[in-house]
Amino acid sequence: NRKIIILQRGFSQRKLAEAVGCSPAAITFVMTGKTRRRAMHDKIAAVLGVPVAELWPEFYDAVNEKKVFHDSKLNEINESVN
Repeated sequence: NRKIIILQRGFSQRKLAEAVGCSPAAITFVMTGKTRRRAMHDKIAAVLGVPVAELWPEFYDAVNEKKVFHDSKLNEINESVN
């Protein structure tokens, strides 16, 4: 759970936002899935010192941390592009 990881690392949403360089509202949008920007996911994971796939296993493959789509057709398209 993302919230547990954040708390275990000693961050509040406000402190995490400061460390990442964004607003607390932006952190809320990212944590709730309203924003799914890879750059934000990467920044938050780096600040927390965990793999991005640990924070967002629903979006990223744990082995190579590529974005994973829940639609098999989108996965096929993504694989052909990368």
